[in-house]
Amino acid sequence: TVENGELLNGDADNIKLLKDAGVKFLGLTHNGENCLGFPCSAVKEAHLLPLKAFGKEIVELLNSTDIYVDVSHLNYGGFMDVAEISQKPFMATHSASYSLCKHERNLTDEQIKIIGNSGGIIGVVFYSYFLNGTNRAEISDIIRHIEHLIKIGGQDIAALGSDFDGMSCDLEIKNASEMQKLSDAISKKFGFSIAEKICYKNAMRLI
Repeated sequence: TVENGELLNGDADNIKLLKDAGVKFLGLTHNGENCLGFPCSAVKEAHLLPLKAFGKEIVELLNSTDIYVDVSHLNYGGFMDVAEISQKPFMATHSASYSLCKHERNLTDEQIKIIGNSGGIIGVVFYSYFLNGTNRAEISDIIRHIEHLIKIGGQDIAALGSDFDGMSCDLEIKNASEMQKLSDAISKKFGFSIAEKICYKNAMRLI
């Protein structure tokens, strides 16, 4: 995966470099404006800005490759442009539910349904401020967001999107070596067959 389409530097030919490197997901934006579009924002006007013309071109181009669009960090206006343009599944690799935690980085139920209907996935991020609005995240918080994704988007939408290297908060799961704690809890909550989907099969279906 690549996070932030800024590295394309306004040149669509750079998509070939990503494809040749085996990239499967391209995050259109990170936390700042780039050549493709705009990040999510607490300012309504900024949150509704559309993708730039080059961003729309890239979404169409990615549809002709085996690289999927990643809308984590993308603002609402850009998201809706992706939903309109893309003829292939797209995903949010590390996001959570806005209904459960009202942060602009999270996805509304409308957006969850759109991703699910596209055949895409949402990897639940482990960042506490996106899960519960505090500095501490428990396994139960992650489970709660997974459960909501399944309720709104179905069993094939939910995945894991930790973001261990991109956040600073207190986590019950300290690093990837402790993921067994989460997978055990997921299996206990949802049953083994659905747990397999959440933990890897949903993502592998696209990869």
